[in-house]
Amino acid sequence: MPPLNTLNNSVANPTYLTVCVTLEDDSFYIPKYEKVAAAVDLAVANANAFVLPPSIKFRTVTWSAGESCSQSQYMAATRLLQLARTGVICNAYVGIGCASALVGMYAIAEEANVPVFGCPAAGVAAITLNATSEYSKYPLMVGVPFGLNDLAGVFITLCSRFNYTHTTLFRDDSYSFYTFTSQYLMNTFSLLAHKLYRNSMERSFIGNGLSDEARAALLLEGKARSRVFILLTPAASIRKFMLAALDLGLTHGDFVFLAIELYDLDYWGRISYSQDDDDDNRALKAFQSLMIVSLANNARKTNLEDILAQDIKILAKARYNYTFNALEQPDPVIIGFYESIMIYAQEVSTMTAEGLDIYNGSAMTKRIFGTDYIGITGSLHIGPVGQRARPMVIKNFDTETGQFKVAVQYVRDLIVPGGNRTKFQVTERRLWFANSGVMPPDEPQCGFRDDHCQRLSNGLLAVVIIIPLILLTGMTASAVFAVVKLRELRKDYNLDWWKIYQDDLVIKQNRTGSNIASSKKTLTTHSTIGSGVTGFSAYNCDILASFNNTLVALTDVSGLDVTPNSNIISKLNLLKNATQANLQRFMGSVSHRAASANMWLRRFAPRDR
Repeated sequence: MPPLNTLNNSVANPTYLTVCVTLEDDSFYIPKYEKVAAAVDLAVANANAFVLPPSIKFRTVTWSAGESCSQSQYMAATRLLQLARTGVICNAYVGIGCASALVGMYAIAEEANVPVFGCPAAGVAAITLNATSEYSKYPLMVGVPFGLNDLAGVFITLCSRFNYTHTTLFRDDSYSFYTFTSQYLMNTFSLLAHKLYRNSMERSFIGNGLSDEARAALLLEGKARSRVFILLTPAASIRKFMLAALDLGLTHGDFVFLAIELYDLDYWGRISYSQDDDDDNRALKAFQSLMIVSLANNARKTNLEDILAQDIKILAKARYNYTFNALEQPDPVIIGFYESIMIYAQEVSTMTAEGLDIYNGSAMTKRIFGTDYIGITGSLHIGPVGQRARPMVIKNFDTETGQFKVAVQYVRDLIVPGGNRTKFQVTERRLWFANSGVMPPDEPQCGFRDDHCQRLSNGLLAVVIIIPLILLTGMTASAVFAVVKLRELRKDYNLDWWKIYQDDLVIKQNRTGSNIASSKKTLTTHSTIGSGVTGFSAYNCDILASFNNTLVALTDVSGLDVTPNSNIISKLNLLKNATQANLQRFMGSVSHRAASANMWLRRFAPRDR
């Protein structure tokens, strides 16, 4: 049977509402009831004295949900049924800490229509099979100390601000908080940041006993798909990851490492580079690439909050023999117990004054959602989905002091309808230690697998090969053209180009008469065929010959007594360069005397045959 502790506040004939204070035996938020008992007692006393109407009083019953954080969810329901058999009727549940424990008992609370004030029960929506289902909303649950909604908002806003669309979440399944947090982040990405969700990957591991080789393999796997790593693991494990990242060359400013340390809690430890070992100097360098997301400290603390914290510490020592450290302040979960009871008291008082049913838990939580409470512990905002809106900060690492300092402030404004307006303010002059303070790009220039540059290199290689070939071909063609032109130019300036020797001619056909007998005789003496050749009768010329394997026609000009001179040679140059499809081109002159031309050679045109 679970332990039972009651605190009665007697008033003449009051109506008592029972607040069932719920704790898990294996809670990592509140390891023992003595740590939170003073906050509960103060809340009940203040509610009865200052908030509730005289006809209504609170009393508390403390019960254990067993080891429902780490062992069995159903244990919470089992213990709650055992409590009901003792005759205890709970009008409100305050203090359930683990998401798994809340899921285990929620069905009973829903059947009885009783509000549940989680302290914090963060990440409960991650356990549902369908993140978009109505059953994932838990309308009777109010997350008072903090929820994971703002944590997800920080990551989404950070990625949006710096154009990050690829992330890798390293999830340590040795700790249920990190398991549920990772699942919650992915669910929120899928609903609010579709591209980020498509390009994000969860990589689970068991942190206890993880080898250095396995840790390095995880980082290399993440390197192949993103530059933003979210380390969901305790402080000691984070330091090992950063040292492994240093060895792999991932801490030069190209990769962003993000970790969670919401507040000081032994469960996740204090993130620090220094462990007084040989790796401190290496860790100091590696931690430059690490940023921490935390709950913001309330810089505008009221006297009421300071007095409350002091009263809790004094009462814990006096009544429960629990001693807080000298500089220790009650953490957000301890204060959350106090705030939960006070919120419940305010709603009971208000609903009573308005004539509403104070036993209707769903009606009460609808009133709480989206409400701003002033005067309990300063300003307290409950968001539209039942999670408290907490200002968050992102801290970067200062190598000079070896400490993390606030670099970004994140606030979700619930004054606007829906509470969707956020403020993401960079307060540090230099946000990032490298790249002149500019956050690194989402994707490397060569891609996550260095394959973009390989394709680019292949293209450049092709360009390097093809362009010189084209240039070489052009240069060769130009050289050939130049040689041809040079030969033509040399021919133009050769004054004897027109001279053709008789030995270079082979007569194929001779139809000339006796008036040119001397020339004919001379030419026929070189012919191997003579005038009887009939195969060339189709050609329209008197003398047909072959010159350099080309058929040419000869015209007898001996009767003109032409003596070559500069004027004639200039005219012959014009004849040589004259070309037309049906024009017989002048080729030269044959002479058997030294000073005169006897025969002119011309190449046949197509019409001559």
